[in-house]
Amino acid sequence: MLAAGLFSVAVVAVVQLTALSVGLHADAGEASRALWYAADGLRALEQGAGAGSIGGSLETDAPAFSDHPEPGVVRRWTVATGPVEGTRAVAVRVINLRARRVGRTAEVRGAVGVEPEP
Repeated sequence: MLAAGLFSVAVVAVVQLTALSVGLHADAGEASRALWYAADGLRALEQGAGAGSIGGSLETDAPAFSDHPEPGVVRRWTVATGPVEGTRAVAVRVINLRARRVGRTAEVRGAVGVEPEP
């Protein structure tokens, strides 16, 4: 009887750890997806897609400074005057609503060059 009780406790513990492991693995995938979208947004700004306009918000959706690359994923960015003339400081934040425990938010920052205005 005692052995059966100990075996039951061990089986329940293994099942709970397996469920936790599967959930964390899924969240790791979602965190990776969020980071990829953040890096992709920064790459687009580096290539000149909107880096000339100053504005945006990382907290709320702003026209021309946010998008939804797929359902459950919100990408927002800001563009500010850079530390050196001819540059812009940019930040991209991705909120992945599909992640449950970890990896809901990814953020990247950088500086990009802009074409001088004539």
